[in-house]
Amino acid sequence: MKEKDKNILLKKEKKAYQITAVVKGQYNVYTMYISIFFDGSASLSINSSNRSVFPVIEK
Repeated sequence: MKEKDKNILLKKEKKAYQITAVVKGQYNVYTMYISIFFDGSASLSINSSNRSVFPVIEK
């Protein structure tokens, strides 16, 4: 993965750190949302631009 294929944003909010990462693959773009709360809990959400289970291979 090349440096230009990823984008990371870190933001400190009132109750948590919010991290957003966008990663571009060959067939897909993934957006990851990570919340790290000051009480020790965390959450992760990953969205994909491609809803197909298998990658699409074009000739």
